[in-house]
Amino acid sequence: MPSPSVIKYYTFSEETQIKITEEFCVHYIKTIIKTYSREILLRAISQISQDLGISNDLSRIKELQYKHLNIPTVKNLFVIHRQAILVLLQFIFSVPEKDFSDENKISPRDIFLLFAIINDYLDFHEHVNAKIALRKKIFFTSIKSVHLMMNENDLNASFEFFKKYYERIIELGRKNYSELIKSYLDEDLNSILSIFDKVRNYKYPEIFSFFDKFAVIEYDKIDTFWQNRNPRFDIPFEYNLLAQYPLIKKDDNYLVADIFNLLNSLFVIVYEILVEDDREQFKGLFGKEIAEHVIIKFMERIFACEQIRFIKVGSKSREFADVGIIMDNDIFLFEIKTSIFSRKMLYSTDYESFIKAFNKKFVLAEGITQQIKQLTDVDKNYTSFCELAAIDNSKVYKIYPILLAFDECLQSFCANWYLSTRFDNIKRARHLEPSKYTLSNNHITITFNEIFKLNMMNYAPIDKLNLIKKYADSENKEPMSFILFLQHNNLLR
Repeated sequence: MPSPSVIKYYTFSEETQIKITEEFCVHYIKTIIKTYSREILLRAISQISQDLGISNDLSRIKELQYKHLNIPTVKNLFVIHRQAILVLLQFIFSVPEKDFSDENKISPRDIFLLFAIINDYLDFHEHVNAKIALRKKIFFTSIKSVHLMMNENDLNASFEFFKKYYERIIELGRKNYSELIKSYLDEDLNSILSIFDKVRNYKYPEIFSFFDKFAVIEYDKIDTFWQNRNPRFDIPFEYNLLAQYPLIKKDDNYLVADIFNLLNSLFVIVYEILVEDDREQFKGLFGKEIAEHVIIKFMERIFACEQIRFIKVGSKSREFADVGIIMDNDIFLFEIKTSIFSRKMLYSTDYESFIKAFNKKFVLAEGITQQIKQLTDVDKNYTSFCELAAIDNSKVYKIYPILLAFDECLQSFCANWYLSTRFDNIKRARHLEPSKYTLSNNHITITFNEIFKLNMMNYAPIDKLNLIKKYADSENKEPMSFILFLQHNNLLR
């Protein structure tokens, strides 16, 4: 299974040259925390979090380390990152208010040591016993990667998706939806869309009062929230609580736990309101009429050129894929999955529960198993497929099966290896050996965020599709995000 390319963060053990244990990390973190007031710790970490935003830019990290930790920018070391902030907040939440001191002046050196030892602590959770099934790494990677790799592209992709998603709800004209949203938020969808502009411009004081309705923990209730959190995960995996409540309110002041989760909560709330009102009806509507519609329209913009044609791949009685694209003798069949707001699944600490939920969404009836059934149908009913697509049935085309996923937390590097391996296993079990067409080397998983990144790159539509083709024909199973990184930096041969 390939690993993502990530920064090596500086640790306490490197700073002190002391060999430490996980138990030492926990004891040391809590000892430092208890020497200060909870409020001053939260204010310090909140300011770092707000200044960092969602950037993984190394020069930005150096600037913040100089500002907050007095580390000269010439030093080539990095201790601050989003995951460390989130884990430090978990420790601060876990210590009862009565155990903090009254000290309200914090030492930059202590903040530095907290970040450094948390990086050690995270290293203990990075590794998996080799005797444990390799698949279990997906669970650890899916949790860690989300907070290491989310960046401006992911946020902009979410803006693109959810802005169009809101506009699509308005376009559908369901009056009860508008009324329902206004009854919860005191704002209609048009007003919420205007908040997007303020969010894009990071006008925090102007938007905090809106988030007050659904994304805030009152400072005096932190202990209660921590004790009553449900589902309950262990540190360092309790991201769910901070994803749900990314703002802390102390009197009239707001402290930001995490900018990405704060902005993401703006997207989440409308979905949660509508799905709670009528789960089955809205989930069905969301999948076909909203999410697929938005993604397909976006794809039509990305791949708009004479050499590329969107083909019909479904009718009332039969569906070979959600989207079909033809370029020369290559056909790309996309299955669109919107595993949206699935934080309970991704943040499960129980491997069996995680993999069961993941398989249900991406592998079984509605996932790659469905794709294999559809590919079998294409082979058995090749003439019908070609007639529907308006293509020449005398040709032998090469088909590229692609799972295009939208999930605000899913990264393809933790899904691609697993899903392509499952695809190969199920394909063999089902004896899929097409005689009317050929298959690409790999089944691939691409996220909407990666499609968005691909669109931002200065390539012609045909070159963008050729990059996906090259990715699918590769002998390796690298993450698409890594391929895009290499291509963007002219490192891909």
